[in-house]
Amino acid sequence: MINIVVPIIDKPEEYSNTLQALSLRDDVRIIVGVREELESKLNLPSSVVLKVYRNQSQKEEIINSLKTYLSNGRVVICRRPFTKKEFDNIVASDAQITYFQGKRKSGIKDFFKNLISSIVKFLFGVNFFDGDISLIGFDEDMGEVLANVNSLSYATRVDRWRGVEHKKVESEKEPVEIEGNKSSNIKLTIFSILSFIVPVIVTIIVAIFAPVGFVVGMLLFCCCLLGVVGSLLMLCTLYFNNRVGKRYFEDAQEK
Repeated sequence: MINIVVPIIDKPEEYSNTLQALSLRDDVRIIVGVREELESKLNLPSSVVLKVYRNQSQKEEIINSLKTYLSNGRVVICRRPFTKKEFDNIVASDAQITYFQGKRKSGIKDFFKNLISSIVKFLFGVNFFDGDISLIGFDEDMGEVLANVNSLSYATRVDRWRGVEHKKVESEKEPVEIEGNKSSNIKLTIFSILSFIVPVIVTIIVAIFAPVGFVVGMLLFCCCLLGVVGSLLMLCTLYFNNRVGKRYFEDAQEK
C-alpha cells in the first residue's frame, strides 16, 4: 500500500485531477488535509481520506496532523500540485528515499553550499536532502518508522536517516517553497550584522580615544572574535531556516 499524504492550502483545482486518477489504483491510500475555505473547491472520490482544518493552518502543520491516518506501507509526501508522471517517477524507484533532482549549480556555488551544509550539519546534527522535496517517497520500512516519529514534517524535510539509499528523479514543475518564519529570519539577519559590526566599532573607538595596552588589546580581540563567531552561528541558523523552513511545526487543528 502507498500512503499519499497531500496537504492543501492553495490551488485545490490543480490537485483534483491527479488525485482522481490515482484513486483508481488499488495500491494507493490517499490522505488529504485541506483548509476549511477550500473544501468545496475539491472534487475527490469518496475513497479519499479527507480531513478539514482551520483556515490558518499551515502546510507543514497539516502534514503533522495527517500522520495519524497512515497505514502500513510506503509513504509519499506531496507538498505541491503534481502530475501523475511525477508520482510514477517517485514510486517506480526501489531506493529507500526518493525525491526530485534539484537545480544544478555552478562549481563555486556548489562548493560554498557544501561548506555551509557541513557547518550546519556539525551544529544541528542533520543533513539536507540534496534535491527538491516537493514530492518525497519512502519505502515500506521507512514508512513504518515515519508512522512513529514525533514530527512527520521535520522527518521529511531534513535528512537524519543513516545508512539508507537515496535516489533522485526528474520533475516537471518548480520546487516548492518550504514554509518558514519571515520575522524570525529578519531578526537573525539584523542580529548577525550587529554582532559583527558592534565589536568592530567599539574596538575602533577605544583604539582612537584611549591607550591600548596588552590586556585591553586582548579583551578587544576576544570581543571581536566572539562577535564574529556569534554572527556566523546566526548566519548558519538563517541558512538552515531558508533551506528547510521553520524547524518545528505544531499539529493543525481540525474544523
